[in-house]
Amino acid sequence: MNLDEFEEILLQHQQHKFLVVDPLGGKGDQLIYLGMERKLKELDINYTVLRYKTAHARFYKIKKMLSSLHFLESSTKTFEQITDATCDLIYKKLSKLRAGFADVVLLRGGAYLNDVWKEYKILENAIRDNPNCNIIVAPQSFFFNTTYFPEFFENTMQEIDLFCRERYSYNLLCSMNFPENVHIHLSHDTALYLSKDDFNPQNGSYDLICPRGDRESVVDWRIQDLSKQKNMELINSEQPVNKAIVGDIDLVTDFQAFANLIENSKRVYTDRLHVAILSAILGKDTLLYPNIYHKNRGVYEFSLHKFPNVRFVDSLTFLGQKVPV
Repeated sequence: MNLDEFEEILLQHQQHKFLVVDPLGGKGDQLIYLGMERKLKELDINYTVLRYKTAHARFYKIKKMLSSLHFLESSTKTFEQITDATCDLIYKKLSKLRAGFADVVLLRGGAYLNDVWKEYKILENAIRDNPNCNIIVAPQSFFFNTTYFPEFFENTMQEIDLFCRERYSYNLLCSMNFPENVHIHLSHDTALYLSKDDFNPQNGSYDLICPRGDRESVVDWRIQDLSKQKNMELINSEQPVNKAIVGDIDLVTDFQAFANLIENSKRVYTDRLHVAILSAILGKDTLLYPNIYHKNRGVYEFSLHKFPNVRFVDSLTFLGQKVPV
């Protein structure tokens, strides 16, 4: 049985009780969690899950409401401060209630511990509230413009394992000076623990074009202003694509709808990493485009290049041509 580094670390703690911290996010985050949960169950690990909305997720909805009501920018900043403090308090109370029964705190993987999303509170709270627990950060993509990441680990005593899901993040962390209790690892995104058997892929009838509509977006899709769409839209046109579903797939109502759209597609074009990962698992022809930093390229080079149906398109422009994979 060939184990990756993440599995090896989990097995070292197989007899311990885990507190799994799952900050609620988008549909791709749910896919990451499902893969991690699959592995925990497979290894027969005893775990309890702590789910909560991050300050960013809560404030996003409040900011959207305030914007529609034409509130001043100063008002939104005040609400942002209140939301951040409230979420911090909620996490502290919940984690203290549950951490007393845990030996290991496992933070779900993803891409929230970086200077794009800046959800560092998740890590800070886990370290602060669990001084006697091992901390494991599941495979992440790290990226910093201004943050000096090792500062979060000053004066820490517990063993901390940080997992990267691609070599760009791994090389970045390895270039930094961490305390001796902090260990850097490289392992695949946990969504890749899932298989085709976990879903219901069909012979596809449409192209699925899924641009991001958030701060990670960098590709000019040149179709229409998709970022403002609230729902997926079926279009029929000769140029640039024939019979396609176009839109930000993260805006669909639930995870099942997200999975169904990919299951029933023929070919997928996207700059959303986990749309590409699920599409790869399901055997769909998949074209993955860059995001604002090295995440998409890195996961493709480390993991997705092994799928013959997946191609990384090194372009910041999507014109809709049929690119063979």
